[in-house]
Amino acid sequence: MDLESIINRFMQIASESLPKIAGATIALFLGWVFGRLIGRALASIIRRLGIEESFNRTVLGRALKKSNITLSHIVNLLTRWFIYLAAILLASDILGATTFSSFIRSVMGYIPYLMAGFLIITLGFIITDFIGNTISALGEELGLSFSNVFTFFTKLLLGFAVVVIALTVMKVDVSIFYIFANALAWGIAGALALGLGIAIGWGFKDMIAKNAETIVRNLGLTFSKVSETATTEALREKISRLEGKLKEYRERIETMEKERAETVAFLEETLRPIPNLDERLKEIIGTTGEMTSVSGGYEIEIKDPINFPWCPVIFMLQNQGFNVWFSKRDNRYFIMAKP
Repeated sequence: MDLESIINRFMQIASESLPKIAGATIALFLGWVFGRLIGRALASIIRRLGIEESFNRTVLGRALKKSNITLSHIVNLLTRWFIYLAAILLASDILGATTFSSFIRSVMGYIPYLMAGFLIITLGFIITDFIGNTISALGEELGLSFSNVFTFFTKLLLGFAVVVIALTVMKVDVSIFYIFANALAWGIAGALALGLGIAIGWGFKDMIAKNAETIVRNLGLTFSKVSETATTEALREKISRLEGKLKEYRERIETMEKERAETVAFLEETLRPIPNLDERLKEIIGTTGEMTSVSGGYEIEIKDPINFPWCPVIFMLQNQGFNVWFSKRDNRYFIMAKP
């Protein structure tokens, strides 16, 4: 191979590789710039919203602060590296490094789970600290001497639950934690039962003995009031049901009265001469039949036997001096009326 062929081959490889290298370099540069900008922006938002300050008051926040690690720094770091990895993935795809791209893609696929778990830990510990402080303040307001112990166990249990949920979201096997949780729950339940037993047996035995009659009387009054309340509620339900039925009956009576008044008015109308009998019959029949005048009378074909107004039509024709009879032709029904 002569020198000219080598130079041509080199130029061909360079012409094919340089655009890829340039594209990968641009992708890495843009990823570096956007990663730093977006990471700093999210860290600033967290500080301005007061989330970092609230997190620093929690147990985990104080521990991280002693190590000079802040919430905004962690968010900045995670965001920045997520964008860095996205840029590296894009650059490797441009260069055609499929193996390296698969590795970066798997790492990027895990980062959202890591960020979600970290978000659960942050919000969970803030809520845990809020609930614990609320219980502590309520206990001090009520003068309960054991409120601090109850607050400690509440924070411990809620913090444990938050950590387990966060690790589960991060796809970490937490089956071993359930063993400790079960043992801890039984231990706390036993300690509470023992403490209550001792308190009732020794701390309150004299008070209960002195005030036994008053306690029994108050319990009797309480049960009596509960029974009266239950009876009153039952009576109210019965009265409500009876009022509903009474309303229903009234509506039925009003409907029947209305129908009776309409029937009486119609019968009174049929007893009087009707000057426009044709129009009145057509109005009553409507689309349920078809009326034809025949030899001074009427022939009415029944088109809808179910909805046809049989009684009004027959009463009106008979009270107006017509003889009425029925006939059937070709499976069709007719009402015949002649003077």
